[in-house]
Amino acid sequence: MSKIFVGNLPWSINNSSLKDLFTSFGNVTDSVVVIDKNTGRSRGFGFVSFKEQNAANDSLVLNQHLVENRSIRVSLALDKPPKNNTHNTHNTHNTYNIHNTH
Repeated sequence: MSKIFVGNLPWSINNSSLKDLFTSFGNVTDSVVVIDKNTGRSRGFGFVSFKEQNAANDSLVLNQHLVENRSIRVSLALDKPPKNNTHNTHNTHNTYNIHNTH
């Protein structure tokens, strides 16, 4: 499985419309628009997971593509190493770095 970062999303994009934007590249297994905890509104970025790495690579052509008059950013998301935290040695949450291809 491979994951991409999608930034500068229009505020109207939700999980479903984000998935729809990328299904032409391959099997999308998950799509998440990141929501601000305090406001409940989109933070303007999200992640899309594909079953195959080739689909994620192919989707990078949408970098700088206009969606509702906004130029979205698309790049590969890489696993971020867990922080050394002596209080929580059982980190079960995945976090991601952005791999800029340009």
